[in-house]
Amino acid sequence: MSFLLKWLGFERAPQAFDVRPSRTIVLELSAEAAFDVVLRALDAAVGAQIESADRERGTIDATFGLIFSERIACSLRSLAPGSTEVVLESRRRAAARPTTDRDVLDRLTEYLTRDAAREEERNREQLQRDGENDEPDERTIQQ
Repeated sequence: MSFLLKWLGFERAPQAFDVRPSRTIVLELSAEAAFDVVLRALDAAVGAQIESADRERGTIDATFGLIFSERIACSLRSLAPGSTEVVLESRRRAAARPTTDRDVLDRLTEYLTRDAAREEERNREQLQRDGENDEPDERTIQQ
């Protein structure tokens, strides 16, 4: 196969012919928070319809598109407290013509990293607010 690709002038097979492209990213969020962020991203970034979502197994299956529909399988795995690996896999039909639109996984990955950063910042702010509220005020100390 590699001989044929080199002979045709391709060093690597074009992405348009990749039937199951995937992206792996690490979000600095807990598995629970990352699961929610991925659900939001599927809707906001690509308008996908959630077919199934299993928090315990860490899997989400979604679809989008009418004519050339595409399925997106997401799997989440906790790496450490506050760190989750997300694998996004697109399952689409082989296209005879390369797509001119930006790849769905690229849009989803971009949205996830941006949304995860916002979520992480909100969590830090909430922890700071909670820490400030835990400190006794002067009236409590004087009593």
